[in-house]
Amino acid sequence: MLENLARMSMDDGDKVRRNLVVASSITMLLAWLQVPLVSVVDRLFGTKAEGYSPTAWRVWVAVLAVLMYLALRFRFSHEVEEGMKAFRDARRQRYRALYQRHLKDLEELATQGTLAPGPFREEVETPALWRHRE
Repeated sequence: MLENLARMSMDDGDKVRRNLVVASSITMLLAWLQVPLVSVVDRLFGTKAEGYSPTAWRVWVAVLAVLMYLALRFRFSHEVEEGMKAFRDARRQRYRALYQRHLKDLEELATQGTLAPGPFREEVETPALWRHRE
């Protein structure tokens, strides 16, 4: 029951990804257009009317903190973890198959002295020192 409650309280992976993309896009657009973030904060929160105007570096630190939070939340979301696990498993299987093929080629090279031509290789003669002695 606690697992279901924890899952219900968390956002969907799509929402987390969307929030990260939107926040990053807005930040990059404001930086590219060279809009002073202090004026944006003043308009959003009405801080200038209260006599307080934050400095630019504090605004950038707050923006970076929000982006870092969103990025970490996305990175460690359940969907991303499952995707990374599937990627690691597929990569392990691919490397294992390549390694097995390589071992088979080495065994063939050691016993017969040549490699049978394959789709990506020519027939290879082994040096005399490597040839299997009978």
